[in-house]
Amino acid sequence: MYSDNGTNLVSGDSELRKSIKNWKDMLQQEIEWHFNPPLASHMSGSWERLIRSTRTILKALVKEQLLNDEQLLTLMAEVEKILNDRPITPVSDDPNDPSVLTPKVFLLMKSNSDIPGGIFKKTDIYARRRLKQVQCLANVFWR
Repeated sequence: MYSDNGTNLVSGDSELRKSIKNWKDMLQQEIEWHFNPPLASHMSGSWERLIRSTRTILKALVKEQLLNDEQLLTLMAEVEKILNDRPITPVSDDPNDPSVLTPKVFLLMKSNSDIPGGIFKKTDIYARRRLKQVQCLANVFWR
């Protein structure tokens, strides 16, 4: 392909080359897409339900907050942690029972080991310190 040396064309070339490299990597790893049939959202019910829950709660939490990209990414990482920590097996009160299974156990291939979150006041949602604000929003996420 022949073109002038415009910045958008040069960056387009770079972007295209990165995409081709990524596709080659996917082919080497034999990554394969599997699609549900059209109009069959019931076949992916569990993750569709998680997406709906996440969207509903985020709309309620963030509606009056101004978050920049970094804060939104931090909040989404916290939300991801909350979702991956939810139990997928019955929780027992007996201390001799094995620990509860969560999606995180399967993702990390190790038992649950967490650093506990902070303790926040309701007024921290409007805090000037952005990290404290995002952590407080994540703390409110499932309440």
